[in-house]
Amino acid sequence: MEQNKRIDSAVIRGYLCCMGYTDKDRQREYCRVWLKKRRDGFFNGKSCSVCGSSEDLELHHNNPVEKINHRIWSWSDTRRSAEIEKCIILCGKCHIEHHAREKRKYVHGTITMYQKHKCRCELCREANRKRGRT
Repeated sequence: MEQNKRIDSAVIRGYLCCMGYTDKDRQREYCRVWLKKRRDGFFNGKSCSVCGSSEDLELHHNNPVEKINHRIWSWSDTRRSAEIEKCIILCGKCHIEHHAREKRKYVHGTITMYQKHKCRCELCREANRKRGRT
């Protein structure tokens, strides 16, 4: 009972109180709506850099190594802008096609395909078996 009182008082003093919500479900809904508005506001008036579509827009990092995180919409304007500069805007369809093309660049029958890309075709499994023998 004493522990529950401490948890309740922490919730009242903590983040939930700052947001004006003591109900976690209402807070989650507020956050979902707030993030959606920020995301939609950014993409408003923009289009896919490949096909020109303005539907189902997404950000694609040009260099995945430079990617800090994909959850950028709650960040400050400065931090978010710095992350967005590393990206191009693609529609969902072009984004999927882009990654499919990248995946096709890899050669089957290599350890990299087996380990990094989790390919389990016969060629890649054979390469993995050979690696184990040497």
